[in-house]
Amino acid sequence: MIVEAQKQGDSLMVPIPAGIDVQEETEFDVVQEKSGVISLVPVHENFFAQRPEYDLRAEIAKLKLGDNGQSVGKENTW
Repeated sequence: MIVEAQKQGDSLMVPIPAGIDVQEETEFDVVQEKSGVISLVPVHENFFAQRPEYDLRAEIAKLKLGDNGQSVGKENTW
């Protein structure tokens, strides 16, 4: 599908054809590669920010999953 960028105020808008499964009000992070390729990456909300009462450690303990306390790779551990 070929679409054309259109000026709207101080921005350029690129229409998304109706056949593409995107809901209105969906937020995207727009990324442009050095090659010029533009990607629209859906923004996912942080589950933990939405539910501050959620205790991941308690849920892991309920599952009786062991943890040796050692990082395996480059995990961002707390």
